[in-house]
Amino acid sequence: MTPSLHVNHEYLLHWARSASPEGPVLDFGCGAGAVVLAGRERGLELYGADAFEGREDQRDKATRAGLIGDTIRMISDEGRLPFDDELFTMVVANQVFEHIADFERPLREISRVLKPGGRLLALFPSLGVIREGHIGIPMAHWFPPGGIQYRYVHLLRSLGLGHSHWGGGASWSSAEWARRTTAYLRDHTFYRRKHAAIHAFQRHFDVALIEEDYLEFRLHRAGLATGTAALIRLPPARHLAKTAMRLLAGMVVLGTKRT
Repeated sequence: MTPSLHVNHEYLLHWARSASPEGPVLDFGCGAGAVVLAGRERGLELYGADAFEGREDQRDKATRAGLIGDTIRMISDEGRLPFDDELFTMVVANQVFEHIADFERPLREISRVLKPGGRLLALFPSLGVIREGHIGIPMAHWFPPGGIQYRYVHLLRSLGLGHSHWGGGASWSSAEWARRTTAYLRDHTFYRRKHAAIHAFQRHFDVALIEEDYLEFRLHRAGLATGTAALIRLPPARHLAKTAMRLLAGMVVLGTKRT
């Protein structure tokens, strides 16, 4: 059995099952394959794809699990997905697009492997999110790379903020931690404003933002009554839920391939 999954992963599987109960599904940027394994255990025809750039540990885990090859496939250096045209009914992606410098090629490839009318569900933070989730320092990604960002991150780290487990560096000094984490933000994250991200998706998909759906899912998992969770569907609460989610966690983008 796979270990318990993060709520984001459960949400992706929820959508995969409800929107695509019988067709194949792709986890784009699947990492070690936790979602792929869990989905297959639940009867879904789930595949994964990843370039594993800078994440050799994730590739090694997937290899040891026997997933690399057919179930999880390597994205080529040119960004091509190693799957046939119009194969999948749905593609899911959790916290992937903030690590992609140029959306055009991956979105074009995702559109290519989706059946007409197929869906892409992507969770990722925009520039407007308050807390930089990778290192745990609020607003760290709002500063341009360089001295000011480093000094800001160093200060907040010295006050006890940030992920102590980041990179295995619990024993690092605040200065070393700040140096490594700001280098990671510089080299591996590419935050966009919300409207710029939506515009890129709209070149290939009809787009809806469904943060309130994600929040309702989380409330249900927390054990709140159905009626309480459904309150966020009311127009005023819906707007507040969307705004809060984008500020605190990120965007939830549902794209439908145009037919």
